[in-house]
Amino acid sequence: MREHTRKLLDGECTASMLVPEMGQSSLGVNLFPIRGDLFANKVTKNVSISSSLVYMVEMGSWAYSIRMRQLRSDEEGYETEEKRGFKNCILTSRHLIIGDQHVRGEAVIGFYPILCEGGWILNSRSDPHHQYTRSRYVFLDAEEKRLEETRKEEEFIYQSRTGPSRG
Repeated sequence: MREHTRKLLDGECTASMLVPEMGQSSLGVNLFPIRGDLFANKVTKNVSISSSLVYMVEMGSWAYSIRMRQLRSDEEGYETEEKRGFKNCILTSRHLIIGDQHVRGEAVIGFYPILCEGGWILNSRSDPHHQYTRSRYVFLDAEEKRLEETRKEEEFIYQSRTGPSRG
């Protein structure tokens, strides 16, 4: 517990909503670092990608958190739609290198986040397999159902873990 307290006091990790769609009821200590050696952030063409790692000793593997969003017009480094050349963008594949492991795949395990300024869009294109737990679907006709489009004013967050480390 002392180590968690130290990380909070040093600003290495933070208290936050652990499940954003659950709101304040999920407030807790997020152990994924927001600065330091196990945190990285890069902004390219208005898209911010942050990654954090936590080593899980008991499992011999890394837990990782990937956060994606487009910058808002009031943020440093913002580029206009005209300058960056697009309004929204979509993640179609991923390749993460974590230690000696490569994590590759299509989108985020079948989920294709559409990033927009200040958040992301949840719709039938971003969630073609109806995976998102708080989705609301509407029936267009007897055969087809589609996700009602929702704009999320938050980062898109994906968290998972690697397989056991070698060595």
